[in-house]
Amino acid sequence: MKLPVLLLLFLALSSLLYAQKCLDLSVLSLMSKLEVPGNAAANFALCSTRVNENNQTEIIDYGVYMRDLDTLLHQKSNEFNNAFLMASGSRAGQIPSGQTAADAQQLAAKLKSMTPDQQKEWAMQQASQRMQASSRPVIQDDPVTAQLVIKTRDLASVQLVALNREFAARFREIGNAEDAALNKLAKPDDSKCPGVDKVGLPSCSCVNEVDGKYWQQMVVLEDQYDAQKIALYQSYIVRIKGLVEQVDKNIVELHYGEALKSKDLQEMLFSSQSAAFANAFDITSATIRSIHQDGSKVYLNKANCDKKTYNLSCER
Repeated sequence: MKLPVLLLLFLALSSLLYAQKCLDLSVLSLMSKLEVPGNAAANFALCSTRVNENNQTEIIDYGVYMRDLDTLLHQKSNEFNNAFLMASGSRAGQIPSGQTAADAQQLAAKLKSMTPDQQKEWAMQQASQRMQASSRPVIQDDPVTAQLVIKTRDLASVQLVALNREFAARFREIGNAEDAALNKLAKPDDSKCPGVDKVGLPSCSCVNEVDGKYWQQMVVLEDQYDAQKIALYQSYIVRIKGLVEQVDKNIVELHYGEALKSKDLQEMLFSSQSAAFANAFDITSATIRSIHQDGSKVYLNKANCDKKTYNLSCER
């Protein structure tokens, strides 16, 4: 599962952060927008569809919920990115020239080309480099306050990343098992349908009935493995929310950074909030999107078989 482009851009920007007050938001509250997917039929029912000239149903998009989730990620990623650009411009004493944004765009493109494991490795390296770079920051705050900021960074940039990596690995295991099971299904044999026209084409009723049995089996398997994925999602979302809640609580206690005197600690706290947002929606949203899309696509083929329009190499 690859990260959405806007989250990639956001991670690229956050790796270059300057001192910045946290955004006035609760990441945990935003996570209430994450909803557990349904089975293949339910996910397909949510899709926006159209009928083409061959009377085949086509998916336009995956429905209002997925559009709203993408809009949320887009808007909040932009808010973090804009906050970064304003902070970098303020530090330079001018409005950002565009070079910083261009560099980040280039880095985001590089991240987009990476595999999921490479993306996670890059994120871990960036977190490690930030921690090393700030290992001896100029601290003007009391030790208790400084430790709270450092603890918040650990929650957002270390513990959440590790938890997501574990979540993604277990999700891939289920996906690999599903692929193996789907590949074992016998492909439909349309040769069982006799020719009914001058060139020997079979009837559409027959070939789509044969294909329909195959896609019904695909739907059953999809639902079986999606149930495992959903159970996995539900077990990890609780743990992710627990860490995010602690990050939110610490940020509120520090008055979103206004209670901090040290610029290094302000930067660290904003970086923690931005990392918490990215990691809260990283694997969770990718899991939801995967289940929605894969189930909808499989059920679409079954639905077209039911209409006798999936296989058009036939006599109507």
